Amino acid sequence: MICGHLGHLKLVAVVTCLGVCVAAGGDTVQPWPWDVHRITNNSAADTNPQIYGRTIVWQGNDGSYEQIYFWDGSQQTDVTDTSYNNQAPQLHAGKVAWQADNDIYYWDSGSGTTTKITDDGFSDTVPQIHNGEVTWARASEIYFWDGTSSQRISDDQDHR
Repeated sequence: MICGHLGHLKLVAVVTCLGVCVAAGGDTVQPWPWDVHRITNNSAADTNPQIYGRTIVWQGNDGSYEQIYFWDGSQQTDVTDTSYNNQAPQLHAGKVAWQADNDIYYWDSGSGTTTKITDDGFSDTVPQIHNGEVTWARASEIYFWDGTSSQRISDDQDHR
């Protein structure tokens, strides 16, 4: 732990610790207050994890394609099982957005429903999600989906 003082404001930067950490000045800092649990056990790479509360989403290879997986704190759910790559999962409040095959997808863990947000022949990438609403990029524009319909929210005339 690296500590510094700026007037009455104390700035703290934490470095990765194994076991017990020792702060500047010799103070002992206790390790994380939770247990570490392995949630995957396979020979493929699991990448791009996102966490929200006690839920986690990530992408992993099923032996042929990248798929999206969800952990609800006790069990794993296969969000996708497709014959194309699914990438860049994002998570918020049990809702997941990701890109696959040049389109953007949305999954609700509560209902188990998957929605294909885009299907337009364009390369839609880098989704972000919050409260069930999704944004993404297409070319040099930003798009927004409110749960029912989508719209372009930027107008970058310099790149047309």
